[in-house]
Amino acid sequence: MRHFIKLLSLVLLSLAVFSSCEKEIYPYNLDDHIKVCDIPVDFTVSEEEIFEMVSEQIEEVRKNNSINSSVADRPAAEGDIVNVSLVCYPTETYKKENSVPIQKLSDPDCTMILGNNKYPSEIEKQIMGMRINDTSVAYLTYSENFSLKEFANTSVVFEITVNSITEVKLPLYNDIFVRSVSNCQTVEEYENFLFDRIKEDIIWDYMMKNSEVILYPSDELNRYSSDFTNYYSDLATGKNITLEEYVSKKFFMELADFHIKTDNYAKEMVKSDLLLYSLVGKYSLQLTDEEYTAGAEYYANLYGIRSVSLLEGKFGSEFVRKSVQKDKVLSFLSKSVSVTPIAEDIN
Repeated sequence: MRHFIKLLSLVLLSLAVFSSCEKEIYPYNLDDHIKVCDIPVDFTVSEEEIFEMVSEQIEEVRKNNSINSSVADRPAAEGDIVNVSLVCYPTETYKKENSVPIQKLSDPDCTMILGNNKYPSEIEKQIMGMRINDTSVAYLTYSENFSLKEFANTSVVFEITVNSITEVKLPLYNDIFVRSVSNCQTVEEYENFLFDRIKEDIIWDYMMKNSEVILYPSDELNRYSSDFTNYYSDLATGKNITLEEYVSKKFFMELADFHIKTDNYAKEMVKSDLLLYSLVGKYSLQLTDEEYTAGAEYYANLYGIRSVSLLEGKFGSEFVRKSVQKDKVLSFLSKSVSVTPIAEDIN
């Protein structure tokens, strides 16, 4: 299940483009593009480590299925989602007649989760305790290592206005919740399911780290890069700003650094594809029609989609097939993972 979710968060950035490129077989001589490491024969992970990751995964799923409600009768607190207007000025000209906002750092429609440290602490601390329509100011000085280089070592003032406050309530973790987010029926069954999937994630990460790309297929790199860039370009267009303005306001990042991030993302995704299809060929893990149908029906049922054809229509048949194929490969890899049990306390 989480492979599909993980790929959704990374790949479905430009669905129309992605789903139009349907391939049943990866059209490359894979030996020319990647050197796949051997599957380790004595790969061991601790049961304690996996259980910690299971707990983290459960909390993440609860957050993704939170129940949000607007707040009007109390100030903002840690964990709230707040929408604020941020207007930035140079400290030396603040409140003077000629003071002009720094547009690259100002954001009239800024949404943040208080406490997740994605925005400067001076801003978050100031918002704590503010109510809707309250205004305040936050003073800060960007360090010499600030990602927007033109503002390194710059002192600024943010005028803050709170537009809305949303309270995030996590659902109870019980059998009812488990049935709503998975095909499992009980908490115990769900945790066993996550345990097995995390084992697969660990061995996949090992294979990714220790396999070497010889040559990246340029068409695949361009496809993933375009999907990534188009996604954020569309978000910027929706706010009537440029991509450069969007990444500076949301990520405090130069456009050149964003393109580096895009390139790294594309390379990671292409490497994942090369590794996947290489393992399919090397260990004869091609999907049968029955396996594909069963896997696709699983995902359709999980996401409340009435049929496989509708699932394929929404996400693209290549994407669905790749998700099911990866599940088969990961199931095969996980058989090589040994788990060290938690030592019993003899006291």
